[in-house]
Formats: sequence, structure tokens, C-alpha cells
Amino acid sequence: MPGQFVIHLRSFQGGFAHSDTDGITSPAYTVMDFKDKETHDDYFWKYVFASDRFIKRLETVTYGIRDGRSIHYADFKELNFAFPKREEQEKIGRFLRELNCLISRRQEKYEKVRHLKKAMLEKNVPRGWRRCTGTPLQRFHRSLETAQTGGLL
Repeated sequence: MPGQFVIHLRSFQGGFAHSDTDGITSPAYTVMDFKDKETHDDYFWKYVFASDRFIKRLETVTYGIRDGRSIHYADFKELNFAFPKREEQEKIGRFLRELNCLISRRQEKYEKVRHLKKAMLEKNVPRGWRRCTGTPLQRFHRSLETAQTGGLL
């Protein structure tokens, strides 16, 4: 269910998974929800439960020597957390979501520019020792003028 968290065998490495969709979870996982939803913003806790500091705290409630470790839920419930009021949680959660969106857009733009660079290099840098007309810089500028950059440059 949206707003719930899933404790899985890799939680000791990456924190708890946050659900933002309806679905079915395997009984092998522990699904966690807040008793008092009015006090907690799930998006704020999404980032808390994935933070390095939180993952470090999980070491005190994990057990097992295999690759995937279990989290002892009864012990986890006893961990105390200091947290801001709901309004502040919402602001922090909203800010972090917007930051993630910005990062995603920048990564997409970076990938487009990287692919453009690769295409320009493949088109303008001679292969082998064949003769080319113009200098590499002249050929590069000619192709740049005709390339469809999608507004990236």
C-alpha cells in the first residue's frame, strides 16, 4: 500500500523500501506502517530509512551471517527516533523529492549530451589513415551546425 515500508533481506545495506503503489508483498518480507499517520510523512521517512545514519543503526538489530541478513523487528521497534513535526517533515520530504527530480533531469540531459559527443566524434574523427577534407575542427563545426541537438546546446 502507498506510504508503507518493506523490510527486506538487503535492508541492512540500503534501508527500507518505500511503497508508493498498491500491490502484493511476499510473506517473506515485513511490511511496516505508522500507527499514527497524522504524525508522520512517509516521504520524509523514505529518505530517513534510506540514509547512511539509519543503515548504521540497523546494525544493532540485524542478525545472520549469510549474504542477506534479517532484521529483528521487535528490536527495531525499540529504537528511538527524534523527528520534527509533521509540517516540517512534509517540507523536508517535498524538498528531497524535488531534488531527486532535478538530479534525474540532469542525468537524462547528461546522457543525451554524452551520446551527442560520441556521435560527433565517430562522425568527425577519421578512422585509419584515409584522407579527409578539411581539418577535424572544420568537419566538427560543419556537423555541429547540421546536428539536431534538441535544444541542449
